[in-house]
Amino acid sequence: MKNWKRILFVGLVWGLIFFLWWMAGFYARNWNFKLFSADSWSYLYHEFIGGWVISETSDWIFVLVLLLSVPFFIIGWNIILKVKWRKTIGGGLKKIWYALRRFWHSLFGKSVVVGKQKVKYIRKKSHKKQRPAPLNISARAMERQAQQRASREFASQETTKTMPKPSSFGGAGMAGLSSAPEMSTGNSYPSFLDDPDLENISLDDIQLPAREPLEEDVPDILIKGGYQVIANPQIGNMPVDFVAVEAQKIYVLSFDNEAGDWLADEERFNNEDPLWFSESSHRVSPIFKLTSELKQFAERLKNAGVSHEVVPVLVVKEGTIINAEDMQKTWDDMKIIVCRTHLGGPDELPSVAQAMPAVSASAEISDIEKIRNAF
Repeated sequence: MKNWKRILFVGLVWGLIFFLWWMAGFYARNWNFKLFSADSWSYLYHEFIGGWVISETSDWIFVLVLLLSVPFFIIGWNIILKVKWRKTIGGGLKKIWYALRRFWHSLFGKSVVVGKQKVKYIRKKSHKKQRPAPLNISARAMERQAQQRASREFASQETTKTMPKPSSFGGAGMAGLSSAPEMSTGNSYPSFLDDPDLENISLDDIQLPAREPLEEDVPDILIKGGYQVIANPQIGNMPVDFVAVEAQKIYVLSFDNEAGDWLADEERFNNEDPLWFSESSHRVSPIFKLTSELKQFAERLKNAGVSHEVVPVLVVKEGTIINAEDMQKTWDDMKIIVCRTHLGGPDELPSVAQAMPAVSASAEISDIEKIRNAF
């Protein structure tokens, strides 16, 4: 009996929607025919008696919709009966309610009961508010010193264990001990680390030799390499240093003049621009800024009829990218060249002369003019 109640209830709701709302509205809007009015049906009956001939397209639509309304109603009724509405709507509303509670409690770091489990949400601090670990050179030097000291102590303990003990039989035992070869720890640490007062030295007092600058005449390197060079152009909202053009590719060189040790990151977090971190600050990745501008520049070139591939080149001039070796694969996947000049580092990065590829062929003068017009 429960199934019959459900069938009748669903049929009643579907009938109200189908006939009372959709079909009645459809006839009223198109023919001003009131589906549940006796006067409208009386008028239709007298038209048929008076010899109404179905000739217009609208007349055929009127009759066909009227004849097919009952089969369509039955088909729709059957389809709607197959849907488990209580489970679908109830489960959906329950999921929405749980999602809203999770969101609300995640904002304030409170716990919420989901089903039979109590889940505690701890709101994470923004990575912008978390100060990165110290990246300065002196701190790393002290860390290496501590590791070497621990290694030296461990080696000393191992030496003590392996040395022979004095024999209780007098001279023979002592002779054996004195003839034992001198043990070596095998450590190759600097002698100044033996100074017991080193721990009391302030980090600010530790001075390491400055990097020797890598002197390169970048425009001369590009011109001798066969490139057509455009100096200091403005691409979109970003000024760049050089644009080197050959027959197939356009290399856009941008110098990074920010000093300091930088931890590079090219992944977006919470739809925010990727950041580079130093000991005391952070900034938007210069690689991200350069590639973003060049995407629009490439579109303008395409519209101007220039089919060259645009290759971004970041030249590290003042600072040091301390995780450059780890980031190299990411930069290769992004098809960007990262190199160094002047005081830029680390030394593992190639210089501008080493990083710029050989020219396949010289650029056409007509292409240079189109490229200039695209700036």
